[in-house]
Amino acid sequence: MKRSHHVPDFLLQIAEGFYQIGFDAAVNAYKEPDKRLRHIVAGAVNMGFAAELILKGLLLVTVKKNPWSHKLTELFGLLELPMRQQIEMRFNEQQVKPNSKEMLRSYIFTVTKEGESKDINSSEKGLNTFLEVHDKTFETWRYVHEIPEDGFYYQMDFISMNNFIKIVLEALDSIEWDGRFHRIG
Repeated sequence: MKRSHHVPDFLLQIAEGFYQIGFDAAVNAYKEPDKRLRHIVAGAVNMGFAAELILKGLLLVTVKKNPWSHKLTELFGLLELPMRQQIEMRFNEQQVKPNSKEMLRSYIFTVTKEGESKDINSSEKGLNTFLEVHDKTFETWRYVHEIPEDGFYYQMDFISMNNFIKIVLEALDSIEWDGRFHRIG
């Protein structure tokens, strides 16, 4: 296998594109109820991929690793402890603040067999719960059209995903590195 050179600045600029497309779709899910499903799926896939790429960018800059994973929990776990603690503290602070200016919502999409129900208790709003619920957002939501025999339960909390992305970018802004990436705003 040929070894490749990874450029964090380029990676993060690509992530910005996925973030903006996902954010716009998430806002439009609220604004255009007749097109809600297509906007939720597009928003989930794009914001989930943006979160993954931004974590990978932070890993390239801080620990010089480029992991082969889509799982947010796995990627987050590779960060050094002080960085994880900084992100977790900021995320948990943000979760208690109301989202007043952005029209983002949370959605649950369930497909079950007749007479069956699935439920995930996500009343806890901490970072660990967020990572657990959204661990494979990019992977699962892009295949939402493929319904397994036993159904599925997908959750997309656009408010928390937006907070997470912005907080990881804040963490990136808090360290010195040679990149020219500008913060998503």
